[in-house]
Amino acid sequence: MSGARGRTMAGRIAMVSAAGGVAITVAVATGAGWTVERWGLAARGLGWIALAALVLARAASPVEGIAARVTARAARVPFGALRRAFGITSALAALVHAVLSASAFVAPAWVTLVTWPHLRFGLSALAILCALAVTSFASVLRVLRLRLWKPLHRASYAAGALALLHLLSAPAAPRVTVLALFGALLALRVVALVARRPTDATSVPEP
Repeated sequence: MSGARGRTMAGRIAMVSAAGGVAITVAVATGAGWTVERWGLAARGLGWIALAALVLARAASPVEGIAARVTARAARVPFGALRRAFGITSALAALVHAVLSASAFVAPAWVTLVTWPHLRFGLSALAILCALAVTSFASVLRVLRLRLWKPLHRASYAAGALALLHLLSAPAAPRVTVLALFGALLALRVVALVARRPTDATSVPEP
């Protein structure tokens, strides 16, 4: 699969996933009786879309490593483009989630954005995700003269950690579900690291 075709497919996958999630969120929110409930449901739905996209973005690399050890066809899958597409989707969904949450639950007590721990964690994660999304475009990198793209985008690990703290400290978040999701991602990375280790036959030199 060519690079351009792979990027196009990855972008479409991310857009369809985001659009489906937004459609479900709007449908559920429309059934609520009060306006504040609609805003709240939409905010939570978009928060879960942002989290799902972030997890998919972080899972792309370990899945790529595991797939490469299993089949040569893994090279045809545009994992890099998928990682980028889901990362941008996560940032956009998180941004809308933050705006809706602030309108439904925070306003006009804006001071709680810095006094409540889960809001501080969430805003910090959002800032990193937005920075990573903006610097995902080559034109932006050229304008900003940024050459260390990979070290910069390792900040996505910090965004994931802050998102986890945001959810664990949020009053109504399902902590068991959140821990299971991040635990599965961690297990996937461990399997990928094990798969990358050389076998005994390749690691021990012949006499």
